Amino acid sequence: MDSRWLESGLRLHEAPQAPVRALVDLRRVVGPVPNLRGLHVGDMEIDLVKKLDTVEASVRTEAPTHPARFVETDMARLKEECGATCARFGFEASILETDDAPGVWREEGFSYLSDAITWGERHGVHIVLDMHNAPGRAFGGDPRLWRDVRYQDRFVNLWAEIVRRFRDRGGIAAYELLNEPEPPDDDYAVWNALARRATEAIRAIDPQRPIIIDSIGYANPSKFDGLQPTGDLYTLYSFHNYEPSAYHCQKRSWIQDQNTYYYPGDVGGRYWNRRELLATFGPALEFARRHRVPLFCGEFGCVSDCPPMTDMVYLMDEISLFHELGISWTMYNYMQIHRDPFWKEHFDCNCYILYPPEDKLYRFDRKVALVRFFAQAEGDVLDPLQPEDPNVHICGVRRRDGWTSILVSNKSREQEKHLALGVSGLCRGIGGQRMVMDATTDGWGVPAPVAHADGWLDLHLPRLSITRLEFPVTAPWALWGFRG
Repeated sequence: MDSRWLESGLRLHEAPQAPVRALVDLRRVVGPVPNLRGLHVGDMEIDLVKKLDTVEASVRTEAPTHPARFVETDMARLKEECGATCARFGFEASILETDDAPGVWREEGFSYLSDAITWGERHGVHIVLDMHNAPGRAFGGDPRLWRDVRYQDRFVNLWAEIVRRFRDRGGIAAYELLNEPEPPDDDYAVWNALARRATEAIRAIDPQRPIIIDSIGYANPSKFDGLQPTGDLYTLYSFHNYEPSAYHCQKRSWIQDQNTYYYPGDVGGRYWNRRELLATFGPALEFARRHRVPLFCGEFGCVSDCPPMTDMVYLMDEISLFHELGISWTMYNYMQIHRDPFWKEHFDCNCYILYPPEDKLYRFDRKVALVRFFAQAEGDVLDPLQPEDPNVHICGVRRRDGWTSILVSNKSREQEKHLALGVSGLCRGIGGQRMVMDATTDGWGVPAPVAHADGWLDLHLPRLSITRLEFPVTAPWALWGFRG
């Protein structure tokens, strides 16, 4: 196993004690970009995924054992187009073992996981093995795993078998024990005990490969108060974030509230901006600070029916927070397959939609371009002072090749902005380039040269836009001022 994953992907981070203070505390050098950066992938055939509405149905029904398969061209696309360093690979326990034959391993399922790991190794994408559903737990209220020790034994034994087969594979980034655990009545004790049992079984076979443990309440960041660390030195603790939910889920057919919401903006009587996103992570950050453990955000994102470009500035705020806080991340979701033509223009949370009647792949260009920027970031997280204008935010990274990449967002829907940005260490006589993403562009716009005068870059920021700057820096650098 590559030791870099332990040194950087699991680096400890002194998270702030209070979310509001974090805005001040972050104004310092925050260390290297976290190593796990990518997308969630899994069952892509949406028509096959059964959402179980009742406990009775979930006891009778298992997730499909032959989902639409992720293939090597998908892995290549993750690397080449999305820049991913890792893929959170969701799999159903039922592809490895069924209720009809407990303890009898389904070799075709293990071969599928092995193929995915091989493709990742071939294309430079590390795999988080994410058990999306477990024996006795069909997502959506199935109580068997939480109340029947026989299913708990099967869960632990299955993880031991997975690790026994794949412990020597260098392409595995981590073992994620269970996606979004939801024990009845928020029973912390049963999940804490089960996670500890599974960790002990894994460590008896693989002493150091990272393990990921989700908080309960569907990996809710507010539920870290009852989560107990296992004491394992190579474990990350995970949360998911889809807040504010009325913004993230807007216009979905099953949502009663069909209002249009903006980011930043008022959602449900609360003004949501970067500060509020940070406050949402507060309990997870406090847990990390108290126990000195690393964090992972395994799912986040927003639907494509958000007002154009509000989704991009939302995602920029969220991912830049992850980088500043040292939190590894995988965004939801890579791709789904739909046969309804509605989805050719409505991507939901996905970067790609495959439409079988045309055998055609549709790509959400702006989202792919933004994910690629952050996923490809290698180097030190940029630590700028911020303008007083809350609608303008700056983030970026000093790359290992001596160049610096900066994003500057204008989150205002009404006003263009003009900003003179002072940067020390710019190469005299050498300019950089500027690209703009807004509602009129597919990804980044056409590169244009950007000149500087005595270290000042004059920027025009269109309404609801993200401006990308790339320029060489030779001296120790810092963003050091604004004017105008």
